[in-house]
Amino acid sequence: MTDPSTPAVAHAHVESFLQWMTVERGRAINTVISYRRDLVKYEDFLLSKKKTILTVEEQDIETFVKVMQASGESVASTARRIAAVRMLHSYLSSEDLRPDNPTARLEGVKVPSGVPKPLSLVEVESLLSATTGESSTEIRDRALLEFLYATGARISEACDLNLDDLDLSARVVRLFGKGSKERIVPFGRTAEECLRTYLGVAGRSNLIPDNWAKGSDRDAVFLTNKGRRLNRQKAWHIVRDAGVRAGIRSAHA
Repeated sequence: MTDPSTPAVAHAHVESFLQWMTVERGRAINTVISYRRDLVKYEDFLLSKKKTILTVEEQDIETFVKVMQASGESVASTARRIAAVRMLHSYLSSEDLRPDNPTARLEGVKVPSGVPKPLSLVEVESLLSATTGESSTEIRDRALLEFLYATGARISEACDLNLDDLDLSARVVRLFGKGSKERIVPFGRTAEECLRTYLGVAGRSNLIPDNWAKGSDRDAVFLTNKGRRLNRQKAWHIVRDAGVRAGIRSAHA
């Protein structure tokens, strides 16, 4: 049952998206309520332009961003709204509810940097949805981001991860922290699905070189496009670049 204190959303596909976020992605009710409010704002704008989420074009969304920026609301609020819109259209595209994604080239809003703070759930979701595409490296990047979020692993632990440290069936991973201290960490279905996709024929298999530069590279979960074990600097760039695309003030791991 819908909470009467939350705003209504007009379009059935938006409600389907919010339900998907709740059931399939397991997002908290407060996070979904936040998405709902942002998407109501978006739909109000589309209504004024005689557009819907199925007919809106890239330039309309750019205008929406400019309207938000001129409204006097905080930069962080605008960035959050853009993240919600981006996630909605990514969902519509993935579900074949419209053939294109008008937010594919939409840039995030730069939020002034300051003392690093933990990312909100909305920012985390924005970060995770910022990497789209079906190339092997994009599939890898998406798996890496989901893995870091799902397990709380450090970037160095993800880079050191070997294939035999992963148990996808049980959804657990063996991580080695500082001083080689071992711990077993569970992760959820979304991370499992992203990892299975990456470890399948479309992902890691395409990154395997004809000849391994190092024997230890052969065991690595995350590989570079040259078939080397992903290093910390490259992994950090993946996280940072996703944060820039999502308009997040800081993305660190």
